Amino acid sequence: MGLNVIPDSTTAARASLDNGKFGANGTGGISSLSALVSSYAPQLANIGWFLDDEPDQQAVNWYLLSPPTLVKEAETVRQHTSLPTLVDFQHAAYTTVDPRYNGAADIWMAEPYGKDVEHVTEAISTLEAIQQRPIWLFQNDTTTTLIVPKAYLAIIDGATGILYFNWDKFHLNKAGYGEVQKVFAKLGSLKEVIFASRVSVHPPLGISATGRSYQGQTYVLAVNPNTPDVTGRFSVPGLKAGQTIKVEFENRTITSAAGGFTDTFKGVSRHVYVY
Repeated sequence: MGLNVIPDSTTAARASLDNGKFGANGTGGISSLSALVSSYAPQLANIGWFLDDEPDQQAVNWYLLSPPTLVKEAETVRQHTSLPTLVDFQHAAYTTVDPRYNGAADIWMAEPYGKDVEHVTEAISTLEAIQQRPIWLFQNDTTTTLIVPKAYLAIIDGATGILYFNWDKFHLNKAGYGEVQKVFAKLGSLKEVIFASRVSVHPPLGISATGRSYQGQTYVLAVNPNTPDVTGRFSVPGLKAGQTIKVEFENRTITSAAGGFTDTFKGVSRHVYVY
């Protein structure tokens, strides 16, 4: 059916299944993981292996896994597959992550849920401070108008993947689901741009932005992560006055001044510029 799959070994990772007993804060199911990965990893639809969810969740004993245990389990998984391992760290978006977890995940994951957009930046900076790796972020059915700008902010800050949790809520919230469709359709159309060569961008104060050069054009993805409106100038050395700046997905253009262009952000919002 064309679906991509990430098998989940959360239960095996959290339980001492090797001795046949379930137990909170167990040593992990090394033998069980070996059998599980050997059986399911070779399936061609698989694009990664989800090793564990929230192993750093200290408030729930059943969730908690020590860094040495999780790293050992990742090493076990890698003996049976070349698929990248993924681990979702609950605390990355709010406090900190024990750096000893480094090595458990080939792809970092975090879950900056809710209305506090700055948690996106916090999650990425927390994980990158341990080691730079690809980062996939879970986002959720928050205020409908925040869904699109939060996704763009994740990309601007360095995330390489976005997931949404969970289907049941989005299925009932048609407006929210519509915004998620916009995220995947429009960011999907920019995929080659997002992974193209970076160019320097000098946005107005308070605006987060990143620039890319692709097929002879410059793309600027920009987000206002704060509630107050912002009107300001993007500084673009060498940009001539009178040049047309296309604002992608908005059916409008801006005419540049010498060395830059000016635009307005209404609250938490995003713009994509092409010139």
